[in-house]
Amino acid sequence: MPPRHRKSPYRKKAGGPKVAKTLTIDRLNAGGDGMAGDVAVPYALPGEVVEAAVSGKHAVPKHWLETAPERASSICPHFGLPGDGCGGCQMQHVGLEGTLSFKRTRLLNALARSGMAIPDPTVFQSALGSRRRAKLALKRHRGGSWTVGFRQRRSHEAVAMTQCAVLDPKIVTVAHAIAGRGADLFGQVAQAEMFLTHTDRGLDVDLLGLDEMTLSLPQREGFADLAGALDLARLSVAGVTLADRRTPQMDFGNLEVAVPQGSFLQATPDGEAVMQQAVLAALPQFAGRVADLFCGLGTFAAPLAAAPLATHGGAQCEVVAVDEAGPAITQLQSAARRARYPLTAVRRDLFEDPLTPAELDGFDMVVLDPPRAGAAAQFQQLAKAGVPTIVAVSCNPDSLARDLAALSDTYVMSDLTLVDQFLFTPHIEAVAVLRARSEGSL
Repeated sequence: MPPRHRKSPYRKKAGGPKVAKTLTIDRLNAGGDGMAGDVAVPYALPGEVVEAAVSGKHAVPKHWLETAPERASSICPHFGLPGDGCGGCQMQHVGLEGTLSFKRTRLLNALARSGMAIPDPTVFQSALGSRRRAKLALKRHRGGSWTVGFRQRRSHEAVAMTQCAVLDPKIVTVAHAIAGRGADLFGQVAQAEMFLTHTDRGLDVDLLGLDEMTLSLPQREGFADLAGALDLARLSVAGVTLADRRTPQMDFGNLEVAVPQGSFLQATPDGEAVMQQAVLAALPQFAGRVADLFCGLGTFAAPLAAAPLATHGGAQCEVVAVDEAGPAITQLQSAARRARYPLTAVRRDLFEDPLTPAELDGFDMVVLDPPRAGAAAQFQQLAKAGVPTIVAVSCNPDSLARDLAALSDTYVMSDLTLVDQFLFTPHIEAVAVLRARSEGSL
């Protein structure tokens, strides 16, 4: 069935005059929206005919005249039309299998622009209820009660979330418990946000939008009691820790790394494990030195430093991990020093100051996992360096294709892995393994 139709605040907020039109959907765009010519129609599939209110190149679907046989039933009661449903999922109507097929096609089409021959990808999809981090919206209502949930699509309104198909159930339970104490602890702010991360030592929660400086002693004591009652690892307000019961940390390659507030983690444990496996499998047979650029907390650097190389008589390779995030680098270096791992963590802004060919000389493999914008400057330097193996990890097929184009004359792509961690969304993680042509990988 098509998404349910209710009166929507989205329709009131959308700008520009609206014109009622009947639209035939001919394709999906990169964001997963149906497209009728150049008009985007959310929650519509190719072949469907929809009555919609159109403003410019955006449409709000009102009624489905024809539905595609591929349309899947949503598995969450909060999924619906823009403005009245949860914006956390955009593609439940496509289904899990359909979403994975969409992402595979999207990735291959994007990478075709790199100029490289693209191997058939290994495809992995995370389990339902496995997403371990989320940023949820909080809203106060008359009477002092609070709503918690993802925001509506193209809106600041928070949907009252009673369940979630993609989040770790512990996150949902804790989010509701904290919102339930909002009347006592949040003061008079009208809205706030909650950032929750399920680390290997428990949940780390940071409440944003509250003023930590104005909290009274009873509020502070209340937050501390709440952290104990919910068995949180850490509870903070606006980045200031109010209850630190045990240090949140992650175990990467048996290296226990403390998690600074706001640090990046892969979205799901099983998705992370698949990407780590793909990176480790790419290690050249006689690798001695590896660089992990945009390393974060060491998701790949730590397993690489821990991996015994049979070809070296069980010796470990030396890893140099580089990132601009100072707190993450500090914790990664401290953990490596305690464990006596052959890992050196370096703080450096690779966007402004990428590693040069001279600095890359002697490395057997380079791993890169940049933000969505990619790492154009660093790839330009890699194109001149001649590193035997490069592993590009990316959450953006378009920037990945652009970056790989710099290597298309001198490298071949030997392996490609697609990881679907953000279920029912258009977001994609990919791991591309590149071998220098001089290494006999043609």
